Amino acid sequence: MSHKAAFHIDYGDTILFPSWVIYTKKEAFLTSLVLAALGIAYQGLKYIRVREGRKCPNLQCKRYILSKGHLLQTALYVVQFLGGYILMLAVMSYNVWLLVGGVAGLGLGYFFFGWMEEDAVRPVRLIAPTSECGRTVTLDCGFHGKDQELQPLSTGDGGGAAGDGSIACRCDESAT
Repeated sequence: MSHKAAFHIDYGDTILFPSWVIYTKKEAFLTSLVLAALGIAYQGLKYIRVREGRKCPNLQCKRYILSKGHLLQTALYVVQFLGGYILMLAVMSYNVWLLVGGVAGLGLGYFFFGWMEEDAVRPVRLIAPTSECGRTVTLDCGFHGKDQELQPLSTGDGGGAAGDGSIACRCDESAT
């Protein structure tokens, strides 16, 4: 039994396990539905992981590598990564119907969860009345939206430790 290396609509493909072989249209359709559900779950897990990682809305939040939140993030990441690999390996059978099912699932998952992702990663804006310039300060503090789960305590580009675990920002007078 050889592996096909071009897209096709034939039957007889083995999917992930020796016992999972597609012989009929019904089996191809059901397998496509399973891959679509996996794609939706993948995007849902991605959203949940991002939302759970952004639970600290203030500047005094301290994050620790062995905290429950970070361990949960790690477990969700592993499950998300595993789901992505399973989806990829199934699509690599080069069966067009499985490709359509996987891509449709990822698209539907983004449709259901992607519109909420921006709210989960948008920095919270705070008014800092004691700041030198008295302007609105963001939690981004010079990182310019880089997707980091754990912000560094000090950098040379404006972020830094304020002594209490918060992120300190400088006022940029040229930004007015």
